[in-house]
Amino acid sequence: MEIKIVIPGQPIQQERPRSRIVQAKGKAPFVSVYDSKRSKDNKAFIASCAVQVKPDVPLDCDLEVEVIFYRELLKSFSKKKTEQALAGQLRPNTKPDIDNYVKAVFDGINGIIWKDDARVVDLKTSKYYSDKPRTEVIVRTIESQQEKLF
Repeated sequence: MEIKIVIPGQPIQQERPRSRIVQAKGKAPFVSVYDSKRSKDNKAFIASCAVQVKPDVPLDCDLEVEVIFYRELLKSFSKKKTEQALAGQLRPNTKPDIDNYVKAVFDGINGIIWKDDARVVDLKTSKYYSDKPRTEVIVRTIESQQEKLF
């Protein structure tokens, strides 16, 4: 089985969680950890894209995932650099890190496409420039080695 999700727009990385000290009346203070509004909104948008192609039941088997991030072209690029970027010869090698992009996508589709992201056993990620910024996620089910033996 193969599922393809296209998330339009500039990819947004998972930001570090924020924390605050909460003092309830008559109780000991505790630390509350939460996502920023931007991260929360991004995950909700990713989830809304995933719902459109979700399986009847979230996948609960070994998975292979390919995630391709297409970032918008920089306005500072010359015509030559723009051509190189669109041809895939010039790639985004600056922050944000690719793993922070992946974390945001996985958090957004967790429980929708798959039961738990721990089931992802193969992962390929890439960053490119494009005049149509987006994220493409391809999820494939794979047979486990144990099943292949019997």
